[in-house]
Amino acid sequence: MRQGLGLQHSWAPHLHFRLPPEPSRLLRARERIRDYLQQNCYDKRVIDELVLCIEEAATNAIRHSGSAEPIEIDLGFESDDLVAKVKDEGRGFDVEAFDPERQPDLLSTGGRGLFLIASLTDEMGLHRNGGLEVRMVRKAVVRCDTVAVESGLGDASAASDLVHRETRLRAMLEEIGEGFLALNWEYRIVHVNEAALRLTGKSRDELLDRRPWEVLSTMAGTVLEQAYRDAMELGRPSLLEHRSVVTGDWLEVRLYPTLAGISVYFREINERKRIEEEVLSSREQLAATRAAITDGFYTLDREWRVTYLNDRAAAVFQRSKEQVLGHNYFELFPEIAGTDFERNERAAMEQGEFRSGESYYAPFDAWYEERDYPSADGITVLFTDISERKRAEKEREKLLVELRTQSELLQAQSRTLQVQTKELAERVDLAEALNAINRLVHSTLDFDEISQRALEEGVRALAVDAGTIEMREASSWVVRYQSGFRAEDVGRRLSDAEALNATRALMGMEPVAVTDMRSDHTLNVGFVRGYGLRSVLAVPMIVRQSVIGCLLFYGKGVRSFSEAEIDFARKLGATVSL
Repeated sequence: MRQGLGLQHSWAPHLHFRLPPEPSRLLRARERIRDYLQQNCYDKRVIDELVLCIEEAATNAIRHSGSAEPIEIDLGFESDDLVAKVKDEGRGFDVEAFDPERQPDLLSTGGRGLFLIASLTDEMGLHRNGGLEVRMVRKAVVRCDTVAVESGLGDASAASDLVHRETRLRAMLEEIGEGFLALNWEYRIVHVNEAALRLTGKSRDELLDRRPWEVLSTMAGTVLEQAYRDAMELGRPSLLEHRSVVTGDWLEVRLYPTLAGISVYFREINERKRIEEEVLSSREQLAATRAAITDGFYTLDREWRVTYLNDRAAAVFQRSKEQVLGHNYFELFPEIAGTDFERNERAAMEQGEFRSGESYYAPFDAWYEERDYPSADGITVLFTDISERKRAEKEREKLLVELRTQSELLQAQSRTLQVQTKELAERVDLAEALNAINRLVHSTLDFDEISQRALEEGVRALAVDAGTIEMREASSWVVRYQSGFRAEDVGRRLSDAEALNATRALMGMEPVAVTDMRSDHTLNVGFVRGYGLRSVLAVPMIVRQSVIGCLLFYGKGVRSFSEAEIDFARKLGATVSL
């Protein structure tokens, strides 16, 4: 159980996501998974590898499950194990057929992701239960101390001062006039200030350790609940207004993702909503409401003269009301020209359109949220200084860029590992094929049997469609052995022009690889033309510095032969030549 301020604990909340099978949602959720792990685990390598495993399992579900139902991701601690589960509702596969100890065939369509997961985790389990569940375990994971409360406004500080930081933060949250809730990764409320109790009409016992939609059942399935989930699962902050079903008050709600879950701020905006409605409905009621407006507020007539401004607006303008009233707006503030302020205000004035937006005003080095209301007499402008919020958003964006950079580096390393693994597997397979051919050579003295079997083994090892051994006889080429062609093709005599690939290999005494014979009509000749073959690898058979024949492998598709494949073919040619 938690003790004191929640800094010493033997447990951590579970993370549970339900994500639509969409790659873009998975990319955003991946960063929140990393946030959770960084809050509860100090080992960066464990974090990086487990994030990669979860992403790989979820990607497999998106690509192969065939289900449109959400993917479930569950992550948490069980004793000293860090356990992650990824479950889909799709078709699944034969889990008994998967062997984590057997290196996958890199030419197959699957199996590599599960092999990677099995390699990076201490335990991996596959279960069929209305779909496929991949269970991943990392053992002996030591969790670091965490805090229960974060403001979500870029207030992270040194881990060595966590107790002092949380004590100070809780005190600060009690002093603000806004309601505040801190939710952990299980959506459970772990902190609530007095303002929140007052605004919700609930007691602390009714809120703590419960989910918001458990306290307010009418919240389930609403836009507000979705905003909570987007902040938690996708790291997406939001601002929205809604009417409380408990008190009937209008509330402005701001949600921010944090390393501990999400932070929620809300304040009662009944007066602002009432004023906005009155401003829009009737100018006659404007005089009675101006004094109640806490935002900056001014009005302009059709000649762009300032007809009214409240004290807040005068303070922001750094001028007295007498210096502003009756004067042309653009003469007072020439720096407005060309800014979003001017564009929004002209649209409201000249086109009669309500406009709102956020803009930076360089002379004051400040960001403002502006709302422009058109009327028959001109426009009414309300504005709020949001500089602190924008600075917090900028800092958060900087942190996200750093996290994305680290993630891209990890992905690049993963891709390099995959390429190296593929190359190694390719060389192992080709080496085994060459060993089999060498054993054949030592098992018989029948040259025809050796040549035919060696050709067939080469076709299989290189995964091509056909092959021939053409011998050099009296300045021409004779097809002596074939695989993938017709039996009657054996014995064909070809000129140097008809067997140009073999001729090139003879002249250079080196293997010749052609990706696409159709790109050069001089290569697509001879008896192979009618078979629709496109790629070819020709290897000279050399005895005492003389070419006695040529080993040729053909593919029906466009293909580039790797260095390992060319080396295999060269060694095979040397073996058959001997």
